Amino acid sequence: MTTQEPRIVAADESEIHTEPHIRGSRLTVRFVRKLVEEE
Repeated sequence: MTTQEPRIVAADESEIHTEPHIRGSRLTVRFVRKLVEEE
């Protein structure tokens, strides 16, 4: 059985951002949400 890691890193656990972001990426949740809402 595989276990799935959360793709979102919480702000307090992040070493690169002060807000939630996608694991392994510098893309923040706020940035992705803005892109989706503009479509």
